[in-house]
Amino acid sequence: MLIGTYEVKLDSKNRIYIPAHFKNQLYKELMATFFDEDLIIVSERHNFKYEDVLLGLNKEQRTSLVMEHIFNNTYPIDLDNQGRLLITNKNVSVKTNIKEKAYIVGFGKIMKIYSEKAYLIEYKKRLEEIQRLEVGESLKRLP
Repeated sequence: MLIGTYEVKLDSKNRIYIPAHFKNQLYKELMATFFDEDLIIVSERHNFKYEDVLLGLNKEQRTSLVMEHIFNNTYPIDLDNQGRLLITNKNVSVKTNIKEKAYIVGFGKIMKIYSEKAYLIEYKKRLEEIQRLEVGESLKRLP
């Protein structure tokens, strides 16, 4: 199971070193969904399921347009012998905001690679949501 959050750096050739914890659990053959310029979703090629990708999205993002986008922007990619992932496919022109520093987040069967800016925004939103839920639960316990 892929869990945890890791800050990673891109090298000069747009490769990301996958953390050892993830690398040991992944096959070399992967599928990458270039969801937007700030997020790439990666899964094992032999076990790739669009449902797993959808689990990594919020309710607003799960639309038929999103499904079409996922189908149109998913490509096979490989880890090299040193466990690096090239975030652009040589056969596909992919624009990404993932530069220098990125964050890899484990989400069960998939990993998400965020640009630094997108990760910080997402992290802040999740903290606010958790705090809102905790306040709501506290209010339910009032007599």
